[in-house]
Amino acid sequence: MPDLPEVDISPLLKAVPAAAGRILCVGSGLAETLKRIGPPGRVVREADLSLRQFDGLEPGSFDCAVFDDNLDQVADPRFTLRRVRELLLERGVVIASVSNAQHYSVLAPLFTNDLHYKSGSLLDEKRRQLFTQSSFYKLMLDCDLMPQLVHTAIAPCPEDLLAAAAPLADHFRIDRRQLHVKLSSYRYVVGGTGYAPAPTDDEPMSIIVCCNDQAQLDNNLAVSPCFISGRHELLVIKDAKSAADAIALGISRARHPLVAVVHQDIYLPEGWPARLQQQWRAAEAHFGPLGVAGTVGVSGGRVGVAVQAGQRQQDRHDQPDVEAGAHAHKAAAERRRI
Repeated sequence: MPDLPEVDISPLLKAVPAAAGRILCVGSGLAETLKRIGPPGRVVREADLSLRQFDGLEPGSFDCAVFDDNLDQVADPRFTLRRVRELLLERGVVIASVSNAQHYSVLAPLFTNDLHYKSGSLLDEKRRQLFTQSSFYKLMLDCDLMPQLVHTAIAPCPEDLLAAAAPLADHFRIDRRQLHVKLSSYRYVVGGTGYAPAPTDDEPMSIIVCCNDQAQLDNNLAVSPCFISGRHELLVIKDAKSAADAIALGISRARHPLVAVVHQDIYLPEGWPARLQQQWRAAEAHFGPLGVAGTVGVSGGRVGVAVQAGQRQQDRHDQPDVEAGAHAHKAAAERRRI
């Protein structure tokens, strides 16, 4: 396993908002540094990864929380990140560095049947989870945080290994340039800005997907949290003559009055059905009864703006698209075909 460059914490420190006055530093020794570089009066409190010392602390006690490449050391990162999210202001920020399991230094030992843990590597003995950029984004989204890539640390993939991996990239329909970037990225700094928690009330709904790539579906839409309990229905339509035929067939089979049509490469974060229905009710309160709602999504942290198709195609295998869905259909009295 190749040696990686010495870790530079300056990108992590620079990502912390300069105006942040109350910072929670989780499981790292950066508290004194964060105090020193911050504005006068900045308060930095340290916590271990269990966060037990903050049980009973009021929500909204901090502006920002910082993780220094350690969220992969806990058994349940989602639980830890959600607990931290509760301690932040609604628009509070989480800044985290995270190691990239897609880096060539991890993949090469897998191919040579010689995978082992090594202190100081991306497979350090302390790590209990493995993240890629996409899986870490999904984790943040599930915890009501809008992720944004702040910095990428590079340890270049050797050219001969990259050339050997090119046919594999073609097999999985991954852009070769994007593969080069991912195989060379060994650590990310990601910022997550908080947004309002999802409502707790939602009704069951049916979600239709036209599928021509089972692996893409399995890695994105099908693993969305809303399908875990079975409350919401996922209708997978294959081999349809057209998207219109697939949607019509899906609507005819749907068990629920509210139907959404979603792409197979979309990931629906925790609470997505409740948020969609909240916005549906708000639209009906403003416009009156609705039959079909148009395109919505997330781009650059702004809810309600669809991502550019070219960008989604380019990043389809490495970043989750959190577009809320291409269409939603609801009939108040009976389901109608469209």
